[in-house]
Amino acid sequence: MILSQTSSTIDASTVNKDTVFLYEISGTSAVRKLDIVEALTTGHPEKTQFVDEPTAIAQTVPGATCGSSPPSSTRSLSTAIGLQPAVPARVGATFVPVPPLKEATTYVVLVTDGVQDINCTGLTRSTLAKLVLLDPKLPLSDASGKSLVVGPTDAQAVGLDKMRAGVNLAIATLAAEKSAITRDHIAMAYTFHTQSITGTAVSLGALPYSPACSSTVTSNCFPSQAVAALSVPVASATTLWCKNAPSCANQTAAGTVNDVYDTYAVDRASVPTGNIGFIMQSVILTPNLLDPAPIPASSASSPSR
Repeated sequence: MILSQTSSTIDASTVNKDTVFLYEISGTSAVRKLDIVEALTTGHPEKTQFVDEPTAIAQTVPGATCGSSPPSSTRSLSTAIGLQPAVPARVGATFVPVPPLKEATTYVVLVTDGVQDINCTGLTRSTLAKLVLLDPKLPLSDASGKSLVVGPTDAQAVGLDKMRAGVNLAIATLAAEKSAITRDHIAMAYTFHTQSITGTAVSLGALPYSPACSSTVTSNCFPSQAVAALSVPVASATTLWCKNAPSCANQTAAGTVNDVYDTYAVDRASVPTGNIGFIMQSVILTPNLLDPAPIPASSASSPSR
């Protein structure tokens, strides 16, 4: 779930398709992703990308929901703005399989002052939000990487400027789509980048079939320690127990199927031997290529790990 913590309790019903927006950054364009309500309303459930403010992060209490007419007897409150992708969701009687976000992709979340607090007052910008949403023509860092504003370090200013590039692109796209929502109405904005697992998974699957690493082969190869670990003679890794000589086809057998049944006290009445030609015991070799070095504390606390 994509969570944005708020400094005070909010009215969860005000987090919706008209107040919180998710954009996918693709090159120099920003593409708005639809929540489940808008996707169903426009007749395109297949375009659903997330669910607004899931009930799991909200609590129902007595009181009137902001803007309800006539006033409701209960309201839903929360302390975070949540956007949930990758879940089966339902609106009324319609179930929609919400897909996960794309891997290795940058997204922007824009929160407007249409999201209201417990007193039905629109959210306002924090100090950080004021920096992120500063006039796009005013950078926070110069070409040499030095901060131009008081407060952020050089590294922080550079990082914020990178974030602002995506944020400004999304804001411009939103303004073109919904002219009533100007930059002044954006109360919070941030970017995040999804991780990639496909490349790693494919590489791991192909690793046993890769060549051994050497001075000339340094990538997509099998490390020497792994080659050594897997160099186990087949004879010592595999054992056969045969029902009869033909069933083992000239392979050296350690005994008969009945011997295995006797060793492990297998009930022949429950597991008949009639259709068992042979039993094979084999060592399954699994390379341990995990780095034994501990993760530094500074990296372990990073959201990207």
